[in-house]
Amino acid sequence: MKRISALLIAISLMGCAGTKTDQVASTVQTEITPVIETAPSATAETAPEVKKDGFDVSATIEEQILYESDGIVLKATGLTYEDSRAKLMLNAENSGSHDVEILSGTMGLSCNAVNSWMIHDGWMNMKIPSGKKANETVFFDFEPMQAYGIAGIETLYMTFQIESDGKYSDRIVTEPIAVHTSLASNQDKVIPFEEMVTAAANLYDSGRKLQYCDNSELYNASGVRVTDTAYLTSDDGDKILVLGLINESDQVLDIDSSDIAANGFSICSGRWSSETIIPGKRSFMMLELSSMKNKEDWELMGITDVSDITLSLGVRNLNYEYLSKPQPISVHVSDVSEKEENKQNDNSRELYSANGVRIVSKGFVEDNLYVEWKLLIENTNEYEIEVSDGWGKNLSINDYMIDYVMFAEYVGAKQSSIAEIDIFRRSLEDSGIDPANLGKVEMGLEINDDKYNVIDTPKIVLDMSSTDS
Repeated sequence: MKRISALLIAISLMGCAGTKTDQVASTVQTEITPVIETAPSATAETAPEVKKDGFDVSATIEEQILYESDGIVLKATGLTYEDSRAKLMLNAENSGSHDVEILSGTMGLSCNAVNSWMIHDGWMNMKIPSGKKANETVFFDFEPMQAYGIAGIETLYMTFQIESDGKYSDRIVTEPIAVHTSLASNQDKVIPFEEMVTAAANLYDSGRKLQYCDNSELYNASGVRVTDTAYLTSDDGDKILVLGLINESDQVLDIDSSDIAANGFSICSGRWSSETIIPGKRSFMMLELSSMKNKEDWELMGITDVSDITLSLGVRNLNYEYLSKPQPISVHVSDVSEKEENKQNDNSRELYSANGVRIVSKGFVEDNLYVEWKLLIENTNEYEIEVSDGWGKNLSINDYMIDYVMFAEYVGAKQSSIAEIDIFRRSLEDSGIDPANLGKVEMGLEINDDKYNVIDTPKIVLDMSSTDS
């Protein structure tokens, strides 16, 4: 997967980062209605430089306390600039009886903003033993801010996670804290969404081109709206869906994406990513569809151009309790699709067809550790299905039991997906089997419905030694 801007991490991956169940301790503050405001500081007497790389670097701050409790005092002491980034200087004193760790801008807590936009910069991890002090500098790159039209820092918002004695369960999450600068308001440029999203997508991966853009409302739940949608591609095979989000509620919210499909091809079951947004702020959710499945799987499905994308969005509070459960949305990005239905080739052999489910062998792919057996699963039912090995050691080749790895594959209603069984080359060699000439392959599967009721437990057989198969 290509590296993308820190601005876009939570939008493109995360989750991937994401797991199906996230738990946050009850000590986390869920009522984060107010944003702590502080009075603007006086304009600095001297400003040796006003613009740097087109960014206004005249903004300064006065020292202020950001957090004070239980002997911990965290201060912002200055705002300066170097090269192509802003530097916020912090100082922490710990006169309490516990060692503490203060974090911000991490994968677990990315809730910082500049002016009107959520920004995924400002990473920090301060460890302050009892009785000690520490200084820290956090950075905000110009380029990601400029992609959003931010011409200079008027107000900087930071959210901190504070842990005592390394106890994650006892951590505290602060309210978003607003740090006003000396810069006058209304400095940001108004940039059309299509220009903004193209610039953001090309910060570190050039060549991405806008293929579709729509400025109509796509989603509205619990104060969160999707106000804009875009789809971009590149010659390298990138397929990217971007959703423009705004939080119009009075609390910090987490918006998650799940159950993503392209042209009826299920590319992500369960949660993929999430985006945390402060009240009144905007953000992008960038979903790199091409990274959700291997390139080989896209080819096996015959998908070159994407015409339709479906996914679900849900809104949660900071305890990760759903305020609005995931709702399906769909985006029609193109009238042209080069999907070849079930792309038949010499390696395609039907192994099972019953109960609204069809399983087709799509051949084998070899690497240094595995021989990967690719299976196309088609689900014509009105509900999601799960296809797994039933928690058993169910693979034999030429009557030898062979070691393998198979993860459960979830296939949405009326969708298709590619499942993969990774067969260990070492196990094949120990049994005297040529990886390039497997012979008779037998596999026991279990098919469940969306309530985990067993639909069928078929045994699929692929006999490549037979001239009739």
